Amino acid sequence: MDIARTYRLKVVEVEGVEPDLELDERSADGLGLSRAFAEASRRYSERKELIRRFGREYPHVFPDPVVVEVGGEAVTALLRSNGLPIRVRYSGRTYLISLEAGCG
Repeated sequence: MDIARTYRLKVVEVEGVEPDLELDERSADGLGLSRAFAEASRRYSERKELIRRFGREYPHVFPDPVVVEVGGEAVTALLRSNGLPIRVRYSGRTYLISLEAGCG
């Protein structure tokens, strides 16, 4: 990956998933993810009861991911080489972070 490039990440809060790593507030701020985590939590909390009631059978009840742009160094530190989302614990909550698919 090109370190000077900016990448778009998708962030969503999840429950019942074991994290791959934990970030403290300083690390999340340094990576530019604190606001994305806060927004993902807000979106999740608005739909939490629907998610628990209907679950995976109704994917439309899940909130849209938060999209955030970060520098290449953060991407190489966070994302897996196989393209699967990484599971991150931050402030007692778990989030999935993945690279936004794009064209070109």
